[in-house]
Amino acid sequence: MKKEWILWNVLQNPENITADERMEQIEWKNYYWSYKALLQIFFLFIVLWPGIMTLFQSYLGESFSFDVLLRLAILQIIVIIESGRFLYSCYFGNQEFYDRSKGRTSYLVIGLQIAAISWIMLWIERGFRHPLPWIMMVVGLLIYWGLCHLAYLHHAMLMDETTEEAGHKSERWIPGVCGVTLAAYFLVVNVLMCTAITGGRSMSHLTEEEQCMINTVQLGISNYYALSSYRMDYTFKTDTQPEAPVYDENNSYDLSHVYCLANDGELYNQILNPGNDKSIYREYHREAENHFSWEMAYEGRWISDIEWAELWTENQEEPEFWINEPYTGLPDIDPKSVTSVTKEYQNQNTCYTITYNQDYDTVGTTLKDNEDLKNFSATDCYTLNEYNTLIQYERTETGITKATEEPRTLQRTITILGVDREQIQSEIRTLTSRYTP
Repeated sequence: MKKEWILWNVLQNPENITADERMEQIEWKNYYWSYKALLQIFFLFIVLWPGIMTLFQSYLGESFSFDVLLRLAILQIIVIIESGRFLYSCYFGNQEFYDRSKGRTSYLVIGLQIAAISWIMLWIERGFRHPLPWIMMVVGLLIYWGLCHLAYLHHAMLMDETTEEAGHKSERWIPGVCGVTLAAYFLVVNVLMCTAITGGRSMSHLTEEEQCMINTVQLGISNYYALSSYRMDYTFKTDTQPEAPVYDENNSYDLSHVYCLANDGELYNQILNPGNDKSIYREYHREAENHFSWEMAYEGRWISDIEWAELWTENQEEPEFWINEPYTGLPDIDPKSVTSVTKEYQNQNTCYTITYNQDYDTVGTTLKDNEDLKNFSATDCYTLNEYNTLIQYERTETGITKATEEPRTLQRTITILGVDREQIQSEIRTLTSRYTP
């Protein structure tokens, strides 16, 4: 093949020519067809989107982030239109007028955009280490840059007297190959993404009643996160650690027992000694207006984070100086790892128990961090009050030691004791005023 037929060589050494009426007409048609295509795509998008949302909701429930799906769809539309515009320019040999760099920047950037959107779509559900996002990223680059060369080949053959007839014949198949190939690639990427989403989060293996219960729990968790004022009791237990205020295994820290107060961003955390609720180990306080600055009670006064950082440098054998609040976030409910869901009533409250296989999600310290364990499982108990707000969460993880086959257990409990704003605010003032600033 002649060097001047290869698009990359042309982009490296573009001709310095002035646009004539033909080239201006091609550029006008470029924008015209892009506009027409955009209208058609958005029309189909508006018509089909409600059905797509309904389909995903039936498989995934309300917990799926549909705004992410919407943004990915809009990004794809933009990338497809831009990639089609540049292919159109290459087809007519008009790429020199596509941008200030004579088409080189657009050739590289649009290819990288296709690679990036493909990687993002598959990474979201497959993960960073999965090979598929990386494979499809490279495939996307090669396909698009190959189509650019194929589109330019039509123009190159027309410009050569010996191949002009073949160039005219290529009008029958090159546009079709470019359009179908580009559409097929994005279709494959979307199918792979949807397969990963529905396969990873589908609730189809659960009964309709179990699916409804999971959705109810998700709503209760959302209401729990919406609480701005609360009184909370937090406990953490494991059968391999002697009772101590701070749990430490493999540099993974957790607090054994904490009494928490929160009021519109202001936090007070009282770390208690296990087995003695009245014995205080440490106290931490954070003002609402400064979310990054904690103060610690020390020798009858509140000291700043700078001061207790200096204390820590003198007592580095106590890494818990830095542990000032417990894990109050909850792991996601991943339906694919759910094995059963049950419900029971406790006075005015409802307790939902969800059991998981070893693919369950985790937050904070977990048995899964220990490489000496195997055969993991977890059970979560969610207690919702009459307002459908989560007021107690209990997670129990189990595992088996590989060497001795002995069982291991970990338990984390979060209990909301009250939400009366005035009482909580008064209690915070009382507790913090015991020490001088």
